[in-house]
Amino acid sequence: MRNKETLKRLVIFLAMLAVITYGSLSPGEETQKLNILDFPNSDKVIHGLMYFLLTGSFIYFLMHHFDSFTNWKVYLMVLGGPVFYGLLMEVLQYLVTANRSAELLDFVANVIGTGLAFLLARAYYRLKSTG
Repeated sequence: MRNKETLKRLVIFLAMLAVITYGSLSPGEETQKLNILDFPNSDKVIHGLMYFLLTGSFIYFLMHHFDSFTNWKVYLMVLGGPVFYGLLMEVLQYLVTANRSAELLDFVANVIGTGLAFLLARAYYRLKSTG
């Protein structure tokens, strides 16, 4: 049963990676069609939300393998993995896409989304361990 649960958690995480990769590297016109928000810099909200979900799905996967959310290795993976991936996506936008460009504020929004997911998970697991 543990292998089935691990597979489910991994699939959720990989699906989030796929969505972010598609959104980051597909033509700008395609991703603009998906933006349901209509205000200046709304794409930053989408960036933050997507990295919040990516980090949450990563935590969901990792916590199947770790006993607690207080391990520094977990913290390093949870914060470092999505932040590095966000940086990689911005670099790839600059290097390999024809009509996309890297934006510092996109990366900042990614980091904020990751940080919020981390802080929420940390609070959740801290409360869970005391009650």
